[in-house]
Amino acid sequence: MQQTVLTMDRLFSQAVAFSTTVEKASVLRPYNLGGGSVATLLDAKQLIAQLCAPQDNLYAMFYHVLGSDYLIGNGGTIAMDSFGRDVWSMSGLSQAELHRLMENPGDYHLHILPKTLGCPDKASRRHSVLPFATSIPSQGKAYASLLFLFDMERVVSEMSRSWQNDAVFLTDGERILFSSNSSLTDALTSEQLSASAEGEALTDGSALYLSPSAMFGFSYGVVCRSDAVQAELSSLRTVMTVFMLAALAGISLLTALISRWNYQPVRQFCADIGVDLSAPRSDSELLRARFEDLMQSNRELAENLQSSHQMLEDAILQRLLVSIPQERRMWIDRAVNAGVFAGAIRCTVAICLSDRPDRAQPPADPRFVLHRISSRGHDVLLLFHCTAETGDSVASTYFALHFPGCRICCAPLCEGWSALPDAYETLLKHLPALCRIEPAVVPWDAPCLEMPPETPFGEDALRELAESLRTQSADDMRFAASLLSACLGEENHSVPELQMLTIDALQMICGALERGGLLSASALERMNPLSQGRLDDPRRMKALLSSAVEIALTSFPKNDFARRNQLSQDVLLYIEEHLLDPSFSIYTISETFGLSESAFSHLFKRTFHETYSSYVSKQKLIRAFDLLCDESIPLEEVAIRLGYSRSSNFGRMFKVEVGMSPGRYRSLHSQGNPPPDAPDCAEQ
Repeated sequence: MQQTVLTMDRLFSQAVAFSTTVEKASVLRPYNLGGGSVATLLDAKQLIAQLCAPQDNLYAMFYHVLGSDYLIGNGGTIAMDSFGRDVWSMSGLSQAELHRLMENPGDYHLHILPKTLGCPDKASRRHSVLPFATSIPSQGKAYASLLFLFDMERVVSEMSRSWQNDAVFLTDGERILFSSNSSLTDALTSEQLSASAEGEALTDGSALYLSPSAMFGFSYGVVCRSDAVQAELSSLRTVMTVFMLAALAGISLLTALISRWNYQPVRQFCADIGVDLSAPRSDSELLRARFEDLMQSNRELAENLQSSHQMLEDAILQRLLVSIPQERRMWIDRAVNAGVFAGAIRCTVAICLSDRPDRAQPPADPRFVLHRISSRGHDVLLLFHCTAETGDSVASTYFALHFPGCRICCAPLCEGWSALPDAYETLLKHLPALCRIEPAVVPWDAPCLEMPPETPFGEDALRELAESLRTQSADDMRFAASLLSACLGEENHSVPELQMLTIDALQMICGALERGGLLSASALERMNPLSQGRLDDPRRMKALLSSAVEIALTSFPKNDFARRNQLSQDVLLYIEEHLLDPSFSIYTISETFGLSESAFSHLFKRTFHETYSSYVSKQKLIRAFDLLCDESIPLEEVAIRLGYSRSSNFGRMFKVEVGMSPGRYRSLHSQGNPPPDAPDCAEQ
């Protein structure tokens, strides 16, 4: 039934849609048709014919301007009064009714007309047609109408496509406009054709069904025999039963697959954690045992994470203490993000020197949080105050109680993270004096720390080491290493003093290698005292220094002095020969000697104690004196020969170096009065 409604509504909707096409066609506008031009009427006929051509179930279509006395169809123009007399039989519809229908179609009108092919007196066949009239509006007001003559046989065929041996009809609610089986529908009354008759049983055992049009003011009806309905219902019931059984089977299979799929992660999880589900014990017992193992592993992991977090905090604090002012903000933010200490920062910074290897952590104290880090061969104690009642005196008492036998120098109480690096730098100034006092806890301004310093311990050995690193002499470096080893073997010096000497020597070696671009990551790691364990044994200090010296000996070029002697000859000769070449530059000379520009510049300055650019400028100035002595060479050519793109640049350089312009110098020289500071051309 629903398919029938959709089919017929689509048929009539297409007819209504033609009105929009016709309304937009200028040839069918009343002011164009009013003249009665033959050409205009032919164009109108062609348009009507083009609209009718694709419609198989449409006999004809006619266009009528309201108030006119003619119709324009696909066959030509027909007068209104002769329409039913000459072309169409009008049984059931009078001429006056046709005229009223065309003049005032409203929205839609339907009528049944028998069609005669040809003139009525020569008719051989009669067919029923379905006239459908609709108005053509313009700006909300109808000005014309369209009359569609549908083939009743084709329309009934479209409506009956989904029904067998039943009657399909169309009604306006009072009468049947057409029917596919009049024997079943002629007896229907107007009461039965109302919407309240839906599903009503008829006297002959048939059933009546009505469905209103979704767009038009009429309804579609079906008369079905009861046995056909029962057969249809039985067939439908069978289909539904089969469908439900198939659906249940599919759902059961899908449920099994989903259950197996959902359980797959559990099996995979058991396999990942090492649980054998085929063991005789139940799954719950196996999982419980495995979970206990995992919990133990988790506790161990938590302990490791806690230890790692402690190491992270210590590393951040260590970098904060030795950071430059431009980097302190970054390390302060990292300390805050790492949660080193929560709350307002009140901290006492202290340097701790001990002759004992004991590094036991003091017991917990609710008043303080202690961080003990290593820096530059000594311990730094960062005591964070948890309460506002504690101060410097309480911190000194804490250090004396938990660090007996140590030399401890305390800075004043720091308020805020930014004060910690400055406090540490203040303590470092008193580190040499701290090494010489007896074990005690002293403030940074204690009188014992203001004693005039003695001759620094190991100063001679460090001086020898610095000179050997400058000259890169292997014999001198080994001699300096022996002096350092002898200093570390002296028994009248404390462990902190030995540590300071070792750290200074290591920093000196690392600095020399870094300036030469020879400090690799592996070498830095081998010379890092923190990576070698705590420096509390002189033998370990000697071994670390010996390793550092060997690294320096293998890193510095073995033929460095030979290379520098060769440079003093080859490089100067190359500069002299190519000074005036247009392509001469530091890139060409460094490439010639197999060095990078930075390495060549560093090696040149170290060999000649002068920068490369300064030396080349002086050599060009000497060449300038020679060229200016020859008056036949123009000043512009002199500048070009010396490699200057503009003579003004050459003149500016010459005036800065000599104190006069090139032209002035040439004038004085031609007069036999060269400037006193200018070299004599003959000697050049």
